[in-house]
Amino acid sequence: ESQVTELTQIVSNQALRHEAGVRIVLEYSKQQEPDLFGVSVPVEINSALESVIVSPFAQDWFLEVVRETTNKFGCDVEVVKSQLLSDPFF
Repeated sequence: ESQVTELTQIVSNQALRHEAGVRIVLEYSKQQEPDLFGVSVPVEINSALESVIVSPFAQDWFLEVVRETTNKFGCDVEVVKSQLLSDPFF
């Protein structure tokens, strides 16, 4: 049986702190070794995601592709472009 461990102290860019990304490290047994595509982990996507934040360098057409893809797979979340490159508000 797999155990999912939440690691709260993984190094990340401080500028991305407000985006509150989640990282999961999955421990698996020898019987579950990953194949070419990795390890499949069942998850209820609408419970796992609050939003999808796309690179600030992405073109608008890519943002639309991400929106269409999330809708296609029944993921009811907001898809927005990162504000990382925006002028500071202070």
